[in-house]
Amino acid sequence: MVEDGGGTGGGDVGLQAAWYAATSNNPDEQLAATVDLDTWLATLGDDDRELLAGRLAGRTLQELAWRTDRSISNIFQWLRLLGGDLAHQAGIGIVKKPRKRRAPTSRSCAPCAA
Repeated sequence: MVEDGGGTGGGDVGLQAAWYAATSNNPDEQLAATVDLDTWLATLGDDDRELLAGRLAGRTLQELAWRTDRSISNIFQWLRLLGGDLAHQAGIGIVKKPRKRRAPTSRSCAPCAA
């Protein structure tokens, strides 16, 4: 299910974990953040940096989609990829949640009485 644009979504998990570790006041977490954020950000394009800045400023996926003329699901995927890259650079593993299978919808189609 795609987030409606509020709160934090699963696509941000890598970004949130790496950002938290890199900006934490806890020395152990800072040591775990082996990525230089400035160097990583410098490798990104202007659109990527603008998207991250908007999300970290608290903009919703819906707001970012509107500002970039993209769909919410496209923004979600874009953030997910950026977060995964940042987590990888920081050496933070991301455990993917197994997808839940949807129960098949059953429609009772009783024969129509003629």
